Amino acid sequence: MFKLFHALSTLLFFTMAAIQLNDPDPLYWMVVYMAGALVAAGLCFGSRLETLSKVTIGMVVAGLLISGPGVIDYFTAEDYSSIYGSMSGAKPYVESAREFGGLFIVAIYLALFEGKVAGFKKA
Repeated sequence: MFKLFHALSTLLFFTMAAIQLNDPDPLYWMVVYMAGALVAAGLCFGSRLETLSKVTIGMVVAGLLISGPGVIDYFTAEDYSSIYGSMSGAKPYVESAREFGGLFIVAIYLALFEGKVAGFKKA
């Protein structure tokens, strides 16, 4: 059952990387999502890519910290439907909220399946 979950996660993260092709700053986001996809693919095939997992965790944490202030602005603005609309200069927090959301998905996946690699003990 976990093989199927890892396979679906691999596809999700590859799709997330492909979506970044139209982003103004695609390189970082594509690398993060592709790294997440490779970690998931490795787990799907029974291989734990420890070094890549650690690097991916570091990139995800850095991205969460960088986009964090924009997410706070998003929640402070209480303009929750704006996340579904187009981005504009008047609402720069929309991109930060979207970026944070994508990274949060990768972070949850890595925390659940790669926590041991990062030095955390699984229950």
